[in-house]
Amino acid sequence: MAAAPFDVPVAVVAGVGGAVVIGATGVIDHAFHEHWGEDIHKDGVVGGVLHGSGHVLSQTGDDFKRLGKDVWGGVKSIF
Repeated sequence: MAAAPFDVPVAVVAGVGGAVVIGATGVIDHAFHEHWGEDIHKDGVVGGVLHGSGHVLSQTGDDFKRLGKDVWGGVKSIF
């Protein structure tokens, strides 16, 4: 039990690090698949970049929602 105080901070750091890696990977993936040329053609340079960035962040947020549901489903299936 003496090691317990050290386990919690390590788990938190690992969890935060994992979330950062998953988020960065999601942003990069969605940014590569975004249709930047269409957005810029339709909305102009500034508007197109803002519009495309909104799509990227929205899709990454959706990924985190799905991940949360999947993790929760896994936890529920254990018990």
